Amino acid sequence: MGIKQVMDKLHYEDLEIGRSILTPSRVVTDEALQRFRAGFDPQCPPTDAPRTPPATLAPMHMCGVLMQSLALDFLNQAASLGSPGIDEVCFHDLARVGEPLHVRIVCLHKRALASRPSVGLAKMAYELLDSRQGVLLRWEGNQFMRIRAPRAAATPAAESAPPRESGVSPWSEAGAPLMTDLPLWWEDYAPGLRVTLGSHLFERAEVLAYAAEFDPQPFHLNEAAARESLFGALSASGWHTATIAFGCLARCWQDSLRVADPDQALGSGLAPLPSARLADLRWTKPVHPGDRIEYRLLVETPAAASEATAEDRHWLALHDCHGLRPVPVILAARNQHEQPLFQVRFALWLPARALS
Repeated sequence: MGIKQVMDKLHYEDLEIGRSILTPSRVVTDEALQRFRAGFDPQCPPTDAPRTPPATLAPMHMCGVLMQSLALDFLNQAASLGSPGIDEVCFHDLARVGEPLHVRIVCLHKRALASRPSVGLAKMAYELLDSRQGVLLRWEGNQFMRIRAPRAAATPAAESAPPRESGVSPWSEAGAPLMTDLPLWWEDYAPGLRVTLGSHLFERAEVLAYAAEFDPQPFHLNEAAARESLFGALSASGWHTATIAFGCLARCWQDSLRVADPDQALGSGLAPLPSARLADLRWTKPVHPGDRIEYRLLVETPAAASEATAEDRHWLALHDCHGLRPVPVILAARNQHEQPLFQVRFALWLPARALS
């Protein structure tokens, strides 16, 4: 179905369950790749060296590209009120510079909120597609939409279940002491381990710059529009918050490696890899310009020991990673008022002494 046929300020009532919308294609240039690497990807510094075959995008860059198309071609033509979170993010392959990329949008199911009759909640699937319509990245999550006729649409409904809780909070003062360095080896990641990854000041210029490129929704760019939104004031894109979180994780690893291995005896290729599947992404409070956000990592208790899946092996091979084992973790953020505002669960693949 062509996007122009459904985009006359799409409301909750207009979402058709199971109907696909395909956005126009967009291409990531080498200049855009270098800009993202300079600002957000400490593991991939900008380079002028020629690359053959074309360079690939980092996972958080792919999420930004999907969000950009989603905002420009769907949400900005709809009565969107933002998203409380993403249930699952799955990376299937890596996007490449210069390749036309599309986004496919599907409503899986929807309901009106009993607590807010003018607001509907839709469960959506968003897929980033390559030029052959192969799925590179898939999100499944929730989208708030304004209801055109609240009285007709609002019906009582049970609120969605909160994300599952682990036994220990990343912000708890109980349990193991808070560490400032990441252990280098898989064997040293015991359940309950907590590591502070540093903090980041979200300056207004940076908030606006990220939103302009990757999430150009009015409430991320315009004060007046933000006041009319559920956020109440100008706020950073949720994917900006997430991208900085993974950047802090990478920088903390690099700092820890320099301290533990100053002579680089272990080699420059020693690095962790977040899994291809991210779960329970939750943005519980907005990040406003001027907020200083602290990030932490918490090691969870493994559900069960298991071998790497075919999905895991494919993801590791894409990154040319060998000798890694997974640790279940929570990556979380809170503001200067000690209010938790973001978290995500995933497996962190780490070098193992036994396999090195």
